[in-house]
Amino acid sequence: MRIEYISHACLSIRTADKLLATDPWLRDACYARQWNLFPRPVNTSPVEEADIILISHAHADHLHEPTLSSLSAGKTVYFPYYWYAGSPEWLSHMGFTRTVESASGQTCQLGKNTKVTYLVCGQDAIMVIEEGDAVLVNVNDALHSASDATIELYCSRIRKLWPKIDYVFCGFGGASYYPNVFHCPEKDDRSIGRLREEYFVAAFCKIVAALDPRIAVPFAADFVLLNQKQRWMNEIRFPREKIPDYFDTHYRTADMRTRVITMYPGDVLERGELEANSPYREKMRDGNLDHLIDEQYPEEISVFSSGKHIAGSKADKVVGLLTPHINRQAALRSRENVEELHFAVQLIDVEAPNWYEVQVLDGAASVSRVQEPDTGVPIRIRTSHDALVSSVTSDWGGDDIIIGYGCEVQAASSTEMTRARLASELLVRHPDPRVYARKHPFRMLRYVLQTWFSSRARIAAKLQRKQTDDDMVKTNVWLTETPDALRSRLGLTGEL
Repeated sequence: MRIEYISHACLSIRTADKLLATDPWLRDACYARQWNLFPRPVNTSPVEEADIILISHAHADHLHEPTLSSLSAGKTVYFPYYWYAGSPEWLSHMGFTRTVESASGQTCQLGKNTKVTYLVCGQDAIMVIEEGDAVLVNVNDALHSASDATIELYCSRIRKLWPKIDYVFCGFGGASYYPNVFHCPEKDDRSIGRLREEYFVAAFCKIVAALDPRIAVPFAADFVLLNQKQRWMNEIRFPREKIPDYFDTHYRTADMRTRVITMYPGDVLERGELEANSPYREKMRDGNLDHLIDEQYPEEISVFSSGKHIAGSKADKVVGLLTPHINRQAALRSRENVEELHFAVQLIDVEAPNWYEVQVLDGAASVSRVQEPDTGVPIRIRTSHDALVSSVTSDWGGDDIIIGYGCEVQAASSTEMTRARLASELLVRHPDPRVYARKHPFRMLRYVLQTWFSSRARIAAKLQRKQTDDDMVKTNVWLTETPDALRSRLGLTGEL
């Protein structure tokens, strides 16, 4: 098995009888032009020549339309079975020769000596690729932002099915829209952001320690934000060069065989040995490549620099879009939480008046277009027309705002931060599993049966009246607690 690191979550995997590529994102931005590949790939030919494309999940940095459109001819693509439908059909229409929707836990034979098994975890999936006795576990985004209980459950399942693992590739941070885009006068954005990144690295280490592979590689965080007001988020990222020492210091035990290494575009792993071929290694400064950002991206590319000026009826229609959308989303929440919610949305690419003031009273939302919001409005959200329209009209368009850092949220004080988060979430039209299950019961049942071990754990927790959402990634303490309190609560070192 020969593994070449292409970029972000894209690997080229050459076996004796197949050439595979995982989650290819090779060009252009994603998430409404917010995420930009960095560092850029140095060699894309192995992906272009691949027989089979393996997709882990449907987020835009893993299911990247411009890249996939350029690769489709003559290839087979594999995609995991989720509770929501549509992605395989979308891939088929793109022109792939064959599209396979693979059931979770089912092993697919890709060639005489090569096979893949998906293990679905929520909206992500782990991919286990085997060639003979060689085993590569591609965790990508599936576990490092999950609860400790979920990490333990899936790692235990993986070790039971694959006791001896050669390689683990796992995400280690970066997707921190929450809490980084939420601001108030009392919040220390940089300190909280650094702790968030360390939290993800600690999760990476827990996963690696549980799986105990021969080699572990942090990956799937090769992107930058180019908006001037968001560049500080690039600066607080946990340097991948420090991860091996962090693992050895805080997680290594005497009986572990794992070696954590760093890879960059162009590097190769073969028979357990690293071929450090990446030209980026010679360009390092103090263990990072940030000085190359302006060289690779001399102009800002982001949702906040669209250059558009939207006016007239198109701008007027936003009120008609937002009003029913927010009412539908509010109906899915408790009346107590949404009652008297008051916030305003500014669309930076709409000609004045470009503020849309929202108020929820007696369970109903009203939206009005105004020159300036009332001085008493405690929550103000800044985004673009296209990002907002996509978010309220497309099932997964909200990813541009939620994952893609496509908004900035300002609260008047720390006491408003929790409701500021609620306000931002009301702008998103992600499908609700409960609603979807009523419309597509057989698909949901099949999904539950395929993910039986995790479904069983959730049911057991509910029967025992345990809190199932113990996920520290999602809790509001990231918005409301001080850095010192967070560090103590999460057991982090704060050394970054």
